[in-house]
Amino acid sequence: MRHPAPAGRVGWIEAMKGLTICLVLLHHVTLTSWTWLASRDLHLPGPVLFFDYLVGHCRMPAFFFCAGLVFAMTRDRGTAWLLDKRVLGAGWIILIWTGASYLAEGAGLVLAPWDPEVVRAAHALWSPFGVLWFMYAMMICTLLALGLRGLAPWSQVLIALTLSILVTFAARTLPLTAGLRTLLGGLGASGFLFFIAGAALGPPALSRLTQGRSAVLLMSASLPLVLLYLSLGRYELLLDLLLMRVPSTLLLICGTRLLVENCAPLGRVLQQLGRVSLRIFLAHPFALALAMALWTDQTGQADARTTWLALLGLTAGGTFYLQGLFDRLSGGLAYRPPAWLSLASLTAPPPLQAAARRRRGGPSRPARPSRRGG
Repeated sequence: MRHPAPAGRVGWIEAMKGLTICLVLLHHVTLTSWTWLASRDLHLPGPVLFFDYLVGHCRMPAFFFCAGLVFAMTRDRGTAWLLDKRVLGAGWIILIWTGASYLAEGAGLVLAPWDPEVVRAAHALWSPFGVLWFMYAMMICTLLALGLRGLAPWSQVLIALTLSILVTFAARTLPLTAGLRTLLGGLGASGFLFFIAGAALGPPALSRLTQGRSAVLLMSASLPLVLLYLSLGRYELLLDLLLMRVPSTLLLICGTRLLVENCAPLGRVLQQLGRVSLRIFLAHPFALALAMALWTDQTGQADARTTWLALLGLTAGGTFYLQGLFDRLSGGLAYRPPAWLSLASLTAPPPLQAAARRRRGGPSRPARPSRRGG
């Protein structure tokens, strides 16, 4: 049985996901451009770098918060459904896209030119490959939210804040691979606190805080904290979380919701992007690698602004083409697991496995031939 959430609320969350995935793509284009230009003693314009620095504090927190809201809205479908969707499904995507990433690297593409250590094949069994750290984080956050769901909402948030501090400390002090360091850093800076906040507080609390006058008041209270953080110039974890990440994420969420509600055409565009945000997230490193290879082969000493704009345009166009191409070539399996990959199918006794697969729309095993003659 399906339990759809209210259309307007889901539409707004999709729009938020669409905006944040655009910011993620922009960030990786900026990182790649900066790395390539720095090797040639060129530099990106200051406003580009400052904008990337600012939104770096809120793009992934907002994405995780939206994921937590979706978790809260689908929680009544049951633990098995959540494990199928968020854990087994994410594990399938990790398997498929890790293999695709190694094939691309073997073909000469550089999927993470800003940090080659995160794509080392020797770390495949225990370290996330490139941007796939996000899929590992979604699995971990889902399991944490399931474990905490019996507690009071603010107790869940406090536990998530404590875990954020601990994993950030571990990422900074332990000798880890680049992939594990990225994963723990992402969980500490964004994943735990914001996913659990979205899952624990749920859509009703968000609706009360992000409509009309309440949204304006919340944004007015958040902006001074962001300005205070920028004036201090200090980057301790608690200051970063409480004075920058939380208020800047609230600014982004409230501002986006107000913008979408008052500008329907923009809202529809962002919702369409949000519906394919996972595809964009998974495909854009390949498009960026191809764009970088094409640009460096066809140009000599291009200026910084032209390089950044060219890579942005090539990556955006290439991403939309590749995400559809990967879907067609894989029969949809690049973005969703096969029908047999579910708790019901994997744990059911053999006579019941075919029935479980039929309920999920998958093929059943052929009937065993009768031993009787005839």
